[in-house]
Amino acid sequence: MSYKNILVEENNGITTITINRPNKLNALNKETIEESIPLPAGQYHFALLDSGGDGFCCQNGFGFYSLYDNSSGDVLVFSDGKFGDAKNETFSVGEVSDE
Repeated sequence: MSYKNILVEENNGITTITINRPNKLNALNKETIEESIPLPAGQYHFALLDSGGDGFCCQNGFGFYSLYDNSSGDVLVFSDGKFGDAKNETFSVGEVSDE
């Protein structure tokens, strides 16, 4: 699958998603925010890394992130806006077996 403003790379069972707008200092726009990445059922670890260590922001406000499950009608999985250089969350998609 091809994306316009993000890079999706898989390596040894780990999927890395990177915002890819270097000419805009990786600032988000509506297209970037609305890009969806289909995930098969399973348990996932979400790690948000900010290489600048200054959180996400704009010139006059506070930044934040949100993760939605679009397969269930845009259900909010988690959201936050207070972090330094990293934030970690764990979440599940679909039915996850305990085996």
